[in-house]
Parts: sequence; C-alpha cells; structure tokens
Amino acid sequence: MKRLFVLLLMLVVLPLCLRAQEPQVGLVSLRGPINPVSASFLKENLAAAGKRGDRLVLVELDTPGGLDTAMREAVQAIFAAPVPVAVYVAPAGARAASAGAVIGLSADILAMAPGTNIGAAHPVGLGGKPDPVMESKVVNDAEAYVAGIAAKRGRNVELARRMVRESISLTAEDALKQRVTDLVAPSRHELLSSLEGRRVQRGGKEVVLHL
Repeated sequence: MKRLFVLLLMLVVLPLCLRAQEPQVGLVSLRGPINPVSASFLKENLAAAGKRGDRLVLVELDTPGGLDTAMREAVQAIFAAPVPVAVYVAPAGARAASAGAVIGLSADILAMAPGTNIGAAHPVGLGGKPDPVMESKVVNDAEAYVAGIAAKRGRNVELARRMVRESISLTAEDALKQRVTDLVAPSRHELLSSLEGRRVQRGGKEVVLHL
C-alpha cells in the first residue's frame, strides 16, 4: 500500500515538475496613452517575468504617445529587464507614435504587424506659448536620447533622429527596410515562431531564444 501511494505521488509530481520547466513567454499589453500607471505596470511585469524565469516578455503596443517622464521610466525598465523584451506593434491598425516609438526602439526586438506605423516622436508641449530657446533645448535633448537608444540597439540612428526632428512616421514595411524594426509578423504565433533560435545581447552576453 505504501509503495502504491509513493508511485501515485510520483505520477502527480512528475508532470508538475516537467510543466514548471517548460519555456514561458510573458505577455504585457500596453494600449492607450503612456502614463505613470502604464510605465509602472510594465516595470512590475518585467520584474515578475524575471522571478518566474520567463524566456521572453512580449509587449504588445498600441499607443498615440504620452508623457516624457513615463516614457523614460518604461525605457529604463526595458533596459534593466532581467529577461529579453520584444515589443510588438499590433494588431493591424495599431501605432507606436511619439513616446511609443521610443519605447519600441528600446526593445531587444522590435516587431510590427502589417498595417501599423511607428514614429512622429517630436516633443509636444502641454500648453502656453512656446519659448523658442526652451523648445530647441527640448527637441535637441529628445533627439539625442532617441539616437542613443537606436545606437544601443543597432537600429537606424539617422531615421530615429528624423522621427524627432521631422516627426516622420513609417509603415511596418518601410520600417523593416530602413532598419528601424526587426520583423514584420501578421500574428503573435508567427512572431514567436520567427524568434525561435534568435540571438540577442543582454548585459554583454549573447542569449539564444528558445521559446
């Protein structure tokens, strides 16, 4: 009877152990304006993914932009994330505009669904008559910030600058041609399939994605 109990216990525990070792992909959805709440939400989910041992966090993004401070908090969270981060501008009709474009550029992997766009990252004031000197300082700061992010991720620095300076926006297909985005994928499933075996740099080390 005792041996039968031990055997039954092993049959229960073994599948649980195997399931715990399966690769996991964390999913975070950011929809709407980027604000302190969404930035905090992203930061908390990235930390939780590290504790779970996720292989990747997939951030599905659709935003018109948002606050500069919240955007920078989100970018810092992605850079400091304990696991690789992929930003996926989706579904069709979605956009990564303004602050969203910068968040996308900061990801280890930036993917877009067909029918989406990215860019228009020129800083926007919150009202009042703009001071030309201050406006120039803000634009120059934003341009340097975005250029640094693009350079860190090996993306098209000049186009990143133009997103800020000229407010240009790119379709998914143009972004792929211009080395702004890494992949164009019509669905989450196809994106994850394309990422299998992909190599990314994390903390000076190369990580191979096994999803």
